[in-house]
Amino acid sequence: MTPALARQIRAAVKLALAEDLGQGDATTSALFPKPLHARGTIIAHQAMTLAGIAVAKQTFHAIDASLKLVRASKDGSKVEAGSILMVIAGDARSLLMAERVALNFLQRLSGIATHTARFCDAVRGYCVKILDTRKTTPGLRALEKWAVKLGGGHNHRHSLGDGVLIKDNHLALAGHDVAAACRLARERAPHGLKIEVEAKTLDEVRAALDGKADIIAIAREMMCNPYWPAHAARTLGLSDWLNVLPENYAFRLYPREEELLRQNEAVEEIPFRRKA
Repeated sequence: MTPALARQIRAAVKLALAEDLGQGDATTSALFPKPLHARGTIIAHQAMTLAGIAVAKQTFHAIDASLKLVRASKDGSKVEAGSILMVIAGDARSLLMAERVALNFLQRLSGIATHTARFCDAVRGYCVKILDTRKTTPGLRALEKWAVKLGGGHNHRHSLGDGVLIKDNHLALAGHDVAAACRLARERAPHGLKIEVEAKTLDEVRAALDGKADIIAIAREMMCNPYWPAHAARTLGLSDWLNVLPENYAFRLYPREEELLRQNEAVEEIPFRRKA
């Protein structure tokens, strides 16, 4: 874990606890005025790729540094339903105050990691990498992109300053001149940044090549038509266009397309059981 990610985790936990405990815990305070020792266990409700143990640990210790982490699974590990993910012991009042926030982080981040792993498994064996986007929960981008990496995916841009990505709205405002937009970005953007442009048609691909774009994004067209890259390669005159796609591409990838589309509808949070 990088120092920057550790800082982001501490900041996210601090904000979440302030949101949940800003006025204290009325129930716990009323029922348990004195310390009460207990041990809490977090159990996986289904098979998953685990993410967020480090955040859950930070959550419990932010509430009470004396809590003892008895056992914890490793972030990024694949666990089966019924697996014990974390055991933490200490004052029951602290466990009660921290548990919901800790579980919220675990559910959200494990959901992202598990969902990413499904996509990575679907394209295993191909020359394909699964990248994320900036469509993240406000304030949780660093944590959610970390979860993507734990699931086997790769991070794209962390922020608008990480690279040039010319999208449809940019092109609409720039008169739909893809080549000119690429040249202008190359001329004015900070040195060393990659120039990427989204293309929806072969004419836009040609224009992006003419504008010397470093990356041409065709993912949206791929989701609609898995044969689009082969068609584009052949139309653009690549002599070895048949080698653009893996062997048996039409027979092996197309059945997966429907599954990928179904998986892309929403990220499900992973349910957990907790045992005191």
